[in-house]
Amino acid sequence: MTLQDPRPTVVVTGAAAGIGRTVAEAFAGTEAPGGTAATVFAIDRNAAGLDSLAAASPTVVPVCADLTDPPFPARMAGLVADAGGRVDVLAHVAGRYRAGTLSGEGEGEGEGEGESGGAAALAELFAVHVTAPSLLTQALLPALERAAGAVVMVSSTFGHRASRTAHGYAATKAAVESLTRSWAIELAPRGIRVNAVAPGPTETGILAASGMDRDAVTAQRAAERERVPLRRLGRPDEIAGWIVALARPGWTTGQVVSVDGGLSHA
Repeated sequence: MTLQDPRPTVVVTGAAAGIGRTVAEAFAGTEAPGGTAATVFAIDRNAAGLDSLAAASPTVVPVCADLTDPPFPARMAGLVADAGGRVDVLAHVAGRYRAGTLSGEGEGEGEGEGESGGAAALAELFAVHVTAPSLLTQALLPALERAAGAVVMVSSTFGHRASRTAHGYAATKAAVESLTRSWAIELAPRGIRVNAVAPGPTETGILAASGMDRDAVTAQRAAERERVPLRRLGRPDEIAGWIVALARPGWTTGQVVSVDGGLSHA
């Protein structure tokens, strides 16, 4: 990553809301490498959310797309090439939540009790959390290498902690952490660093998006507050701050940073 470059290029997935939006806003402000506003390719399926983000941040380039669409990585690589052919930061923030157990029973232990999933839910989780980030990173490798860039993944406390009610979600987040370590070793000789942030329960809309009704979300969030040693949920900006920090030039690679109010040790 060359700090003398006038405007870094950042790619953020899941950028229309929650943690991803906060990350995009930070990089479009003064938190980008070099302390200048970055050109931020903000990717999401939510066109309205992207439009409002771009309206507030003139350096944001909205990209309305489904990450799991097979042609998308090549399309994104083309957009980056047209913008100068470099990626200083690739932040994989997009996520889905689906509860699911072998017995189909939930015990209220996870980040939510969304609709239990079978084959379709498992396929969706792996597509969003594992396959799509892998293929997008692969497509952007030349641009990342040109910038000596950084890749930041988003895992979860369940990436390294068992879940009674969200087996598939936990498995995909464990895969994210494994990819983080493996990519870090592979890409280090090319000057690319790879790290991950593992949030605990955070104030986002992920539970509602999983199909939970308002009362269920409220009850689940209350239960989560009781389990977190600091007795509150995280804020999107608290997670985004670590994503931004790991994207800055440095000697850190292959690490998973837990930002969970102490939940990993509870």
